[in-house]
Amino acid sequence: MNEAKTLEERRAVTKALMELELNELKKLGFNPILEKHIAPFEQSHSIFPQTPFLEALRLAFAKAGFQGRTHTDIKSVLGYVEKASIQIGLDYVSISEIKPSHMLLLLEQCGKIKDRWTANTYNVYIKYLSILFGQLLQHQAVEFNPVRDLKKKKTIKNIRPVLSLEECARVDQFTKAYDERLWRFVHIFFHSGSRTTEILKVKGEHVDLKRQKVRYLVLKGKNYEWVERTIKDIAVPFWQAAMEGCSKGDYVFSKGLQPGASSIRAEQISRRWRKHIKGKLGIDCDFYSLKHLNTDQTAALLDLKTASAHNSHKSTKTTLTYAVNERERVHQKLKEVNNSFAD
Repeated sequence: MNEAKTLEERRAVTKALMELELNELKKLGFNPILEKHIAPFEQSHSIFPQTPFLEALRLAFAKAGFQGRTHTDIKSVLGYVEKASIQIGLDYVSISEIKPSHMLLLLEQCGKIKDRWTANTYNVYIKYLSILFGQLLQHQAVEFNPVRDLKKKKTIKNIRPVLSLEECARVDQFTKAYDERLWRFVHIFFHSGSRTTEILKVKGEHVDLKRQKVRYLVLKGKNYEWVERTIKDIAVPFWQAAMEGCSKGDYVFSKGLQPGASSIRAEQISRRWRKHIKGKLGIDCDFYSLKHLNTDQTAALLDLKTASAHNSHKSTKTTLTYAVNERERVHQKLKEVNNSFAD
């Protein structure tokens, strides 16, 4: 306080110190009236209306038990939310006092400190913050979700670019020469109809080569569920090679993309693709575009409904976002419909 030069600065510093001291007293459980420490029941692991904003979000995140991509994404969002909330002085505000206006200020500050901030990023932050506040509602730490009614920004949905036949050939030749396990994994993933997070959780016990089926745990949505997907005839040799030396409890694609006791993160696949395929071959498509390409080709060779079933989609509407050329195929078919009004 003594270092502050103006009255306003001194008041601001004093207020901050008082809030810090009060927070520490709450943590320690000291009651100044009774002059003794009273440790609240499981205070360090519980979420209360008076729990500071940042601490409440961290606890909500820990208690929710998010997995896969959702866990990674929310953890990343929390990193920027922490920085932004400290900068605007929101970190020690009680979670029950948080209002929509606070969240708008927080999002505005996130946009200032994050290198890339688009309308889509803004909407993603709203989505994940709303999920965390949903957890806080369950713990009765808040009476309403201050993020729920925030308006999302309009975005333009871009069509994901997919590899051309020439690019597929280049990727195939390069990966086979560079790392046969990576080459095999590219082929298996391409034909699988799965997400990266799903295929990396597959264990030996989930693969039935005789029936040509694999069980995947789908981690998207409110309810997790097991689904079975077909191993195409063309992909059987790749799966047979991948399963060599794989016990029932082993992950099929562990370290080095070979059977092992521990699972690896999806980011490791993306990092390899970015380094070798994008960096060395100059191909702009990301790894996940392989799923889009396979879905589109399946829809073209069979139909959209079958492609949807292979991906375990609930509706063909979802599959349309993957089958990037389906609308053009429908357009061409409609042009050729030769029904006459008069004849």
